[in-house]
Amino acid sequence: MKKLALTTSGFSAKAVVRKILFVLLTFSAVALTGCSASKYSQVVTEPMPAVMEAHVKDASVVFVRDSIMGAAIISAPIACYQEDKNDYRFLGVLNTSETILSTFKPGRYVFVVGGEKQRAVVGELAGGKVYALQVAPSWGMWKARFVFSKLNINNRVIKQFKNYRRVEPNTLGMTRMASMMEKKVNKIKASGAPSKLTLKAEDGLPLTDFKALYYNVN
Repeated sequence: MKKLALTTSGFSAKAVVRKILFVLLTFSAVALTGCSASKYSQVVTEPMPAVMEAHVKDASVVFVRDSIMGAAIISAPIACYQEDKNDYRFLGVLNTSETILSTFKPGRYVFVVGGEKQRAVVGELAGGKVYALQVAPSWGMWKARFVFSKLNINNRVIKQFKNYRRVEPNTLGMTRMASMMEKKVNKIKASGAPSKLTLKAEDGLPLTDFKALYYNVN
């Protein structure tokens, strides 16, 4: 008689157990991390529109990580580079319930997020516009493989921007994590830049519209 594999809603028993363990680790991490930023970051209190207005001709990208999903994996390091230039820029590390705001000269950029396996997406950024990318985990064996997804900036997203901590790299982040991410970026460059365009120029919200939303959402 052949043995039948135990499945639950299309998943193997091993996969179900792995997901249950991941969820338990997630809630344990939430209890342990509480309201503090990661050891690689420092909290920034200046309102987002004030930063954007100081770079009004540039594009602004807000990276946001949700409050619960993937909390067992605290560090989500983010970096970027331009395909036609020999450059590299470390943007910071996202913990849960955090955002990173970065400004860029208009142009085409590759954004990279670390994890069990680094992932990258392409953004074509226009000056004077605001873009948003969510950083969320997908299933790895024991650690998360973080992925980017485009966000439409609406009232719900603005509430996250206002209620979550905004962070930037501290000295430790700029030394240890920046060096680690540069190696990941070099691997992506060597294998060829990703072709998927996640952020199109027209996806951005004009800064005037962003400011109106930001100051009218409680």
